[in-house]
Amino acid sequence: MKGLFPGRLPADAIPVALAELRSIRQEFARLQPDALVWDYEDRTKGPPWGKQRAGYITTLAENFVTSDGKDLFEVIKAALETAASRNCDVEIK
Repeated sequence: MKGLFPGRLPADAIPVALAELRSIRQEFARLQPDALVWDYEDRTKGPPWGKQRAGYITTLAENFVTSDGKDLFEVIKAALETAASRNCDVEIK
């Protein structure tokens, strides 16, 4: 997934990225929601909503959603799978 940091992931790296995404999601799913790190430089800081969270969030993996409420892992997975099926790079802008 580090390949995405510069903004472009080549098509031939997508299978590895999908495996990494699956692994990251599984690891986050093993953690409680309160394991969220909001500010890695100041671990005492929490999210702006405090300790309140949506009732459906039972693991840390469920904490990552898009602004319109979609599961971020699913959105990234769909983008990677679509790019793989078209044999094209993934670009984030």
